[in-house]
Amino acid sequence: MTLIEFLLARIAEDEVVARACPRTEMRIGTIDRRGDHALVAHVARWEPTRVLAECESKRLIVAAHPRCTAGDHCVCECEWGSPDSAPCLTLAALALPYVDHPAYREATA
Repeated sequence: MTLIEFLLARIAEDEVVARACPRTEMRIGTIDRRGDHALVAHVARWEPTRVLAECESKRLIVAAHPRCTAGDHCVCECEWGSPDSAPCLTLAALALPYVDHPAYREATA
């Protein structure tokens, strides 16, 4: 699995979860009544609409790097130079939130 394939799969998973999430207002009100204001702020910040926007943003970044797994120099010129070197730093940074995923090591090797 290439880093691009890995990222697109994780982005798709995030999108599925965000689309399946019910509206958050009711849950936020329930949490807020318990006095957990930090949790309320967290849930509000990761509301599905924002997650979907981030998925689209990540897809646009991945799309801007079509040659990063083909052995050519990365179009963002982030020090990725050959198939034997480390992956594109931009794509590697996008992959960091998924470090606990079982396929992470293979994709970033």
